Amino acid sequence: MKNKLKIVLLVVFMSIGFVCSSQTEHGFLPYSNKLLLNPSFAGFDKSTSVWSNLNFFAESVENINNSFTVTYDKWSDKMKAGTAWYFYQGLQGKINTTYTGAGYTFSKPLNINEGKLIPSVSFNYLVYTKQWFVYIIDSQVDKEIDPYRPPGESFLVYNHLTPRLGLLWDSPALTVGFSASYSYRHFITNADALPDFQPLHYVIHASQKMRGNQNGLESQPFKASPELVLMYSHDLLLSRAGFRMEQVGHLMSIFVQNNYTDNIHGIAGVFGLKNDILNVILTAGGSYSIPAKKPSLFGEISFGMVIPYQFTNDINPWAPPDNSF
Repeated sequence: MKNKLKIVLLVVFMSIGFVCSSQTEHGFLPYSNKLLLNPSFAGFDKSTSVWSNLNFFAESVENINNSFTVTYDKWSDKMKAGTAWYFYQGLQGKINTTYTGAGYTFSKPLNINEGKLIPSVSFNYLVYTKQWFVYIIDSQVDKEIDPYRPPGESFLVYNHLTPRLGLLWDSPALTVGFSASYSYRHFITNADALPDFQPLHYVIHASQKMRGNQNGLESQPFKASPELVLMYSHDLLLSRAGFRMEQVGHLMSIFVQNNYTDNIHGIAGVFGLKNDILNVILTAGGSYSIPAKKPSLFGEISFGMVIPYQFTNDINPWAPPDNSF
């Protein structure tokens, strides 16, 4: 019954994405789904989660980049490891290019004193195509009057393969992670106006766990943590710094985001509603490009379901979890 419920919810979350028909720009740092920052979050805390993320970045009305992602991750008692599956769909508006793909992650925690070191490996495959509406219009217009729009004449553009490695340290006071990815493109046809391609990308993130104090007694009426994220490649350096606060029924965050390479700087606010399982999180922000002297908008809508870990033993249902005494 539980497995059927998980499958139904996964289909529902994917359907939301097709209705919205949108997705995220490659330079966009996700705010709600940690698995997109570091694959080592697969099966984190031995929980099962499904996240649906819709992101957009609007440089102008004519140039909107968006992305839709569904992730499903769970903990396996048999393998003592976490696994995750991904679905991607997105649009790069400036070059009329869409992408669709899938991915898989395997993570293996190692207990060290009071903390955990979690290495992981992930493989992702995407296929890039010309945006279907632009492709249809181009096929109907006389090419002597109006040439083919980017990325060219063909519908299929290239295959994109991205293996990724992750490493995460989690302790009662601090979470620190690092991930590195290498992307390989195999062109199906000649393409025009594609942005410069840098195969190596690195992400570093850190957050501190803070607890509340009431009447001199240690308690946890809320969860709070400052957070720092850095993304680096040969031609891109992004940072995000802010503060997250989570209470019983809702969460709030504020962040400052900087693109040092293009000299674009902005601020974002996050607000979410949640209960024991479901999360609905909205992110909205704006930035300003100093070289172009113009503002832009970005945002994220996230729906998440997180099921806490429940130990089961098919052979002996009454057996306690390992290390429970």
